[in-house]
Amino acid sequence: MSNDIILNKLERIFFECNKHIQRLNSAATKMSFFMPLTSQKYINLTDDEVGNIDQFLFRFAKLQDAIGQKLFKVILLFLKELNYTMIIKHNYSKDKQ
Repeated sequence: MSNDIILNKLERIFFECNKHIQRLNSAATKMSFFMPLTSQKYINLTDDEVGNIDQFLFRFAKLQDAIGQKLFKVILLFLKELNYTMIIKHNYSKDKQ
């Protein structure tokens, strides 16, 4: 797999992760109005507040999935490709000397 393809995949994955982070931050800001959560606050949560908690948990899980199932794999591919390219360039430059 070429570096260009790998870099394109990395860019798409970073974009996806960034979207999850933006949504997490938005939910966290909204949750800050009723956090820390006590038992009394929990009983009196509105549907919107429960929705903010749901959004936070959902986006957190999606971010973890994107990082674990996609980002790490592509970074390893990129590093392998980068190391392979560096070895070839290094050996090529040694051959020229």
